[in-house]
Amino acid sequence: EMDVSAATSRISRLEAEKEERDRRRTLENEAGENNIRYLANQLKTAEKDAAALKQAVRDASANLEESAAELERAKAAAAEREAELGRRLATAEKDSSSLKLAVRDATSKFDDA
Repeated sequence: EMDVSAATSRISRLEAEKEERDRRRTLENEAGENNIRYLANQLKTAEKDAAALKQAVRDASANLEESAAELERAKAAAAEREAELGRRLATAEKDSSSLKLAVRDATSKFDDA
């Protein structure tokens, strides 16, 4: 009868050990799953950040191109104004020399008279 009770207590102990091992394994699995979920969330966040950065770079690049285009337009407008002023100056110089000639003519006629 001693053997039966020894066997029974041994079986109980083995069952308890197995339950403990199963419990530990379950905890480890849960920890592993939690870790995987955490890493997956970190990855998602990193991907969102990368997408936002890419968009910011695209926006900055577009702004730069827009600024460059505006600069070109401003240069063209300035060149056009410069050309217009040049034309006006040429006209004014012609008018001026015409007036000088007219004055000289009038003066010489006056002198001749």
